[in-house]
Amino acid sequence: MLLTELSAVEKNGGKKTVAITVAVVAHVILFLIFMLVKIINNNREEPELIAKVTAISKEEQPKMQKKTVMKQVKQAASASAASPIAKMLRANTTARIVAPKVERVTDGPLGLGEGDFGDGFGSGSGNGMGSGTTMFGSAGSGGGLTGRLFDLKQNREKGPRAYNQDQDFYPVISKLIDRKFSDKMLDDYYLASVKLGFTFLAIPNMDANEGPKAFQAEKEIQPRGWFVHYSGKMDPPEEGMYRFHGMFDDLLIVLVNGKPVLDACWADCLNESSLREQSSQPTFMSGKPTWQGKWVTIKRGTEITILVGERPGGRLGGTLMVEQKGAKYNKRSNGSPILPLFTTTKLRDKEWDLINQTGYEYDRNPLIFTPGKVRMGF
Repeated sequence: MLLTELSAVEKNGGKKTVAITVAVVAHVILFLIFMLVKIINNNREEPELIAKVTAISKEEQPKMQKKTVMKQVKQAASASAASPIAKMLRANTTARIVAPKVERVTDGPLGLGEGDFGDGFGSGSGNGMGSGTTMFGSAGSGGGLTGRLFDLKQNREKGPRAYNQDQDFYPVISKLIDRKFSDKMLDDYYLASVKLGFTFLAIPNMDANEGPKAFQAEKEIQPRGWFVHYSGKMDPPEEGMYRFHGMFDDLLIVLVNGKPVLDACWADCLNESSLREQSSQPTFMSGKPTWQGKWVTIKRGTEITILVGERPGGRLGGTLMVEQKGAKYNKRSNGSPILPLFTTTKLRDKEWDLINQTGYEYDRNPLIFTPGKVRMGF
C-alpha cells in the first residue's frame, strides 16, 4: 500500500517537473526572440529600400520605393494581429524612405547658385540659384511666364523639316505672331518636354547650345533654328505706361495682349518702325544698338509674351529692360537713364553676380511684374 502511494507521488511530481521545465524553456525562447528582435531593430541602419544609386532614374525611384514598402505592408498584414513579430514588422514598414537627390540637370554657365536646383538639391559644380533656375528661366511655374522651346528643324514626331535660316526663321516668327500662336501652327514644330518660367533676361555672349541645354534638350535640338515662347498673365508694379528696351542675338520680341510692342532682334523681323527705335541705352552686343519699343498701358492681368531664339547657331546673348513713364532714374555720364531689368522675381545677390558678368549697368531696383493668372500650355 505504501509503495503504491509513493509511486503515485513520484508520478505526479514528474509531471509537475516536466510542466515547469517546458514553461521555463518557453519563456527563455520567447525572451531570446524578444532580445534578438530588439538588438536587430536597435542596430539597424537605414532601410535597404533607401535609394542611393544615382544611376537609377528619377522616374523609377518612387515606383521602386512604393513597391518595396507595399510588399512589406502586405507581409505584416498576413501575420497574426496579436503576434509581437507582426506588430514589429508593421512598425518597421513605416521606416523613413530617403529618395536620392538629383545631382545635376544642366551644365555650363546657365545656373545661378551652387547646384542647378539650389535649396539643398544637388552638389554639382554648376551655378544654380534654387528651384531649378537657369538663365532662360526656372523649372516649374517659375515667374508666371511659362516658356516652351520649339525647334523649326523638326516636326512634333522629331522628323526632319527643311530649314533655311533666311527663309524659315524671321518669316515663321512673323507668321506665328499674325496667327496668335495657334495650336495648329505650333503643332508643326518639335516641342521640348521641359518648360521654364521666365525670370529675367541678361545673358552674356555664350554658345548657342546653352539655350537647348537649359531645357534639357541639347541632345535633341541642334543650336540653331529654335525659339522660346514665354507667355502668361502678369501684374505690373503699378498700372500705367511702360516701354521695353533691349536686344538679343538673334530674336527678341515682346507682345502685350497679343500685340507687338518691341522688336529688338538682330535683324528687323516685323518691319514696323515704331517697334524698333534706337534706344539711348548703351550697346549690349558689339556692333548692334539697343532698341526701344512703343509706350503701352499695362494693367493687372495683362498678358505678356516674350520671344527669344537663335537663327544660324554660333553665339547668343541679350537683355530686356523696362522703363516706367514718369519715373526718375539715375543717369550715365552721357545723360541716358540707367534702366532696370524686366523681371518676375526679386533679384538676390547670386543673381546679381551673374548679371554683372554681362558688364552692363542696370538700375539695382528692377521693376518686378508678378504672376497673374498663368496661361496653361498651348
